[in-house]
Amino acid sequence: MNKIVESKHSVSNSFIPSKILDQIHSMSLADAISNQVMLKQNGKGYVGLCPFHKEETPSFYVFPGTNRYKCFGCNKSGDLISFYQEQNHTDFPDTIKEIAARFNLIVESSEMSQEEMERYNRKEQLYQINKFAADWFREQLLQPEYEEALRYVKNRWNNEAIEFARLGFAPDNWDSFKNAALNQGYTEDVLKKAGLLTEKDGKTFTFFKNRVMFPLFNKHTRVVGFSARVLVARENSPKYLNSPGTEVFQKSSFLYGLNLAIKSIRENKEVYLVEGYADVIRLQQLGILNVVGLCGTSLSKEHLAELKQFTDSITIIGDSDGPGQTAVNRSAGLIINSGMYCKVIPLPHGDEKADPDSFFTSKEQFDKIEKSCKLDYIIWNLKERKKEYSSPDLIVKLINDTTTLLAKIPESSHPFYIKEFAKIIPTRKIWDDSLRLVMEKEVKQYAMQNPDRNVSEIQGNSTLKQLHDFYFIEKDKDGYYRCIKIDRVNLIERLKLFGFYRYDLTLDNHRFVRIIDNTVSEVSTTGITDFFIDFVENLEGYQHTWDEDTKFIDRITIKEKLFNGLDTYFSTNLLKRLKPDNPINIKKDTKNEKFLFFQNGYVSITLAGHVFHSYNDLDAYVWSNQILKRNFNPIADKENLVSPYQTFIYNICAKDEQRLQAMKTIIGYAMHNFTDCKLHAIILTDSRLSNDDEPNGRTGKTLWGRGFGHILNADEKNSRVFTEISGKDFRPDNKFKYSKASLDTQVIHINDIYNNYNIENSFNDITEGIEVDKKNEDPFRIQPKFILSTNKTIKIDGESAKDRVIQFEFADYYNSTFSPEIEFGHWFFRDWDEDQWCAFDYFMISCVHEYLKHGLIKPLEINLSLRTLRDHSSQDFINFMDDCFSADGLEVAYPFNGTELKETIKIIPDEKVSKKSLFESFIRSYNDWNNPKFKQRNFTLWVRNYSKYKKLNLEETRPGGKDHFTFTTQ
Repeated sequence: MNKIVESKHSVSNSFIPSKILDQIHSMSLADAISNQVMLKQNGKGYVGLCPFHKEETPSFYVFPGTNRYKCFGCNKSGDLISFYQEQNHTDFPDTIKEIAARFNLIVESSEMSQEEMERYNRKEQLYQINKFAADWFREQLLQPEYEEALRYVKNRWNNEAIEFARLGFAPDNWDSFKNAALNQGYTEDVLKKAGLLTEKDGKTFTFFKNRVMFPLFNKHTRVVGFSARVLVARENSPKYLNSPGTEVFQKSSFLYGLNLAIKSIRENKEVYLVEGYADVIRLQQLGILNVVGLCGTSLSKEHLAELKQFTDSITIIGDSDGPGQTAVNRSAGLIINSGMYCKVIPLPHGDEKADPDSFFTSKEQFDKIEKSCKLDYIIWNLKERKKEYSSPDLIVKLINDTTTLLAKIPESSHPFYIKEFAKIIPTRKIWDDSLRLVMEKEVKQYAMQNPDRNVSEIQGNSTLKQLHDFYFIEKDKDGYYRCIKIDRVNLIERLKLFGFYRYDLTLDNHRFVRIIDNTVSEVSTTGITDFFIDFVENLEGYQHTWDEDTKFIDRITIKEKLFNGLDTYFSTNLLKRLKPDNPINIKKDTKNEKFLFFQNGYVSITLAGHVFHSYNDLDAYVWSNQILKRNFNPIADKENLVSPYQTFIYNICAKDEQRLQAMKTIIGYAMHNFTDCKLHAIILTDSRLSNDDEPNGRTGKTLWGRGFGHILNADEKNSRVFTEISGKDFRPDNKFKYSKASLDTQVIHINDIYNNYNIENSFNDITEGIEVDKKNEDPFRIQPKFILSTNKTIKIDGESAKDRVIQFEFADYYNSTFSPEIEFGHWFFRDWDEDQWCAFDYFMISCVHEYLKHGLIKPLEINLSLRTLRDHSSQDFINFMDDCFSADGLEVAYPFNGTELKETIKIIPDEKVSKKSLFESFIRSYNDWNNPKFKQRNFTLWVRNYSKYKKLNLEETRPGGKDHFTFTTQ
């Protein structure tokens, strides 16, 4: 990067807090620049002579509504910060300091650490290149050769709206923007980090091409990215293309138009929420400035946290089609659950979809529609659903759903809502009772989720009474206390409030789980019992009062009652009543999509690549054992990340690119938990040929498997998504052989399987799934993928079995004296820093992508065929057969009637050789095999395998009642 760009992007060891930026943006632009520009009132705005170029007729306009300026002579535009930047030719930090000094604002700058300063400078680089890109795209829109693009935007919006949005155009070529940026001193590295360049086959290209460009401004009016609408529709080309996530832009938390809306939101005490960019621009054009749009994503908690800074009321104006209405309902639920008020302006249904951009044509029309159609969401939703619900059970559900929403907003407003609800579904008592039950349930849930809190602090003594409702007081005939009895119905309800449910596997098989938020964990009856006993242990005592008596029941009394009947109160039959209200749907991989779960969100992997999602977008539950205890970095510079694990994989592939690609598809296949397909067993062995015919191992197979554990298991010790079983103790006929597996197990690695294991023993398990049998529990079935590793080779007899295995040989790279720890200087996984974990995650994601793209690729062999032959015959036999096929043949000497006879055994292609003679010659040549245990049938099997290895056609005939071999070359 040249010196000019360095001065743009680097800052001193201090930073400007966002508080000072908020102060600057809240200042009146017209007042702030009045001493630099003589402004006169012009309608709702101001006009004056432009300070940036010479002119005699005023063309410099200030628009108070958006707090922005625009010169229609030189086309310069912006806000107060850009005005001073343009005037003084200073960078962003110095401009802020200049404005602060001029207007007596206190800049509470603080010293930064070296790491903070580097992060600040990286962000400044992104802001600067994005601003350059926005200006460049803007210039292209005004060029005569791109009049089609300008005609498109002018057909939709007026000049003022186009200016507010600072629309631009990306030409239909790959290099013009890149060259323009490089000529200004920006580097390809910065352009790639900003998402403005993409790379393919070692070449870089402009990311946006032949699209109308929408710059994306943060609330401080700094360009953080772009959305681009295709100008000419193309097959497989998305209508809108957004910048990828960067250090300054995350789609899941970005609100379009917020920079222009903040002032108006505060003044109007509400914000309009729409779906897209075009909707925002349309309403801004009509003078409705307190509007924001979502950036092609669903509303999130991050969006709401941003809006809560300015208002507690959101009005949704959604599209009128089915998906639009679904989005309205989802967004409204999130808004209300966050404690904010929600209203809607429903657009009319018709043959064509209505959206704010196409529906609203004037400010007067908007005001009229708003006045007549704006409704509180809860009331509107009740009316709309009431039209469709007729049966009593649906009405009851509707009442419960409605009061569940109502419970989320301040209690002071409840009487008003109840009054309105009763007009729609009489009577008021129904609504009062439903609201009371919903609020009691929510208080209970809060108490259950916070067992360490003194319950009486939560909501008075009435809440404490509710927590004691799993038992009742039994009185004697005179009405006095006799004892307590456990109310089993309420006990089950309380366990449900804790999140315990029955999870049905089949009609007659189930397990117990606990659900917290969106996560599911398998639990035992003992675990449920222990949890409840711990709850009682921390439960504050309660004074029961009735007409004739009072009784204080403490935890000792309750525990004594429970301990006297644990087998009754926590029996399997009773706990089977923990049936969930709705099916427990677990998020599963599909044919074309794989999911990985992290602390801060989840990643979906498809043929097109990977996408990082917020958990707000999750539409099902996740096994808690699948949520990795680390964050995913969606803005990592993955092109420059190389994981030690990736290098390790490259080494065990003999540093061969074809074998590396094959290995990546093997890893991807095993990670992809989709089993409605042709299933394979992955067999890992060694390529090394030892002179003593003894297995050596230590080639990295166990470490390879640990990589799966660290990408699939939340906890290396306790999670069982990836389950490793000792192969030395594995016996196919043992009913408990898979007892280490769990409901969420996806991959089973039988590590170091014993010699001469026959894959036929596991064929049905690989293809049909396995039955997991644990002692004292009902068995259950799962369908995992299988990996078997061995220092020798595995027997694979039969074409069906061969068709179901992929064998991979680990290269002779690591051994007992040279391990990965020695090579890399640290322990894998245990000693990794954040960047190494990030690189590992991206490498494993790339393996899944390679598998989805290519399927399983069969790796090239190193010594597999020879090792297989040696492992399932002997080196003596191989030497014998090689000698028999040699030009001189094999001379065999043996005793006969006190003398030594010699004969030469020579196998000639296409000529018959006696099976018996060949067998006897072998055992005469190698006395170790001349024993009763070694039969001719064993020898014949070895000959067949030898022929396959040598690629010889073998014909076995029996002319004259004697068996013969005939060998011919293929």
